Amino acid sequence: MSVYYVWVPRRLIINADDLGITPQRTHGIFLCFEHGSVTSASLLPNFSGSDTAARHAREKGLPTGLHLNLTEGAPLSRAEDIKSLLTPDGYFLDRGTLKRMLGEGDIEKAHIERELRAQFEWFLDHYGQPTHADGHHHIHIHPVVAEVLVPLFDRYGISYVRIPSEPLPPFGFIIDEQRIKKLQAICAQAEAARTLFRAHQVSSADHFRGLALCGNAS
Repeated sequence: MSVYYVWVPRRLIINADDLGITPQRTHGIFLCFEHGSVTSASLLPNFSGSDTAARHAREKGLPTGLHLNLTEGAPLSRAEDIKSLLTPDGYFLDRGTLKRMLGEGDIEKAHIERELRAQFEWFLDHYGQPTHADGHHHIHIHPVVAEVLVPLFDRYGISYVRIPSEPLPPFGFIIDEQRIKKLQAICAQAEAARTLFRAHQVSSADHFRGLALCGNAS
């Protein structure tokens, strides 16, 4: 009897969110990439440092995905074209308000599609093809947003998406029950989004860590 062993390499992706949000955060991400402790980044498209961050990421060869944003800062679209997403002063609704209004049906899907399309176009113009897509404050996994994203992923050639779902309660951290329930709700929503995206040939990593780590990293 012969026994054959097949070695399959494992790949760990260490992704840094919010590239472009501030000069300090952006500098730290590039520094970590240069030292080998970060292997990927997610670039916000709508901050004052986004253009410079995109250029440097391209020059440095940093694998970068699009960090879709509907919850912070000003939009790329004209305010009058996406009114349901914005406060009266023209900025995105905060994440809590946006999620509540999405649940109540008070956000127009056409407005979501219009702004997300503008962010994809910006990314292609300033960096090139994104390695993946994910969402600021994980907004991409909300069922309403995920449904809008399916045709956009196909249109812009997105094959990989980050799915923030991890085992809970976490090993090694002490987290109160209220936060555990909040994280479990995010994971349940993430798994539903994974199923939707997979049905349209958009893959995700087998495992994720990061939800429970926030506020617990030493």
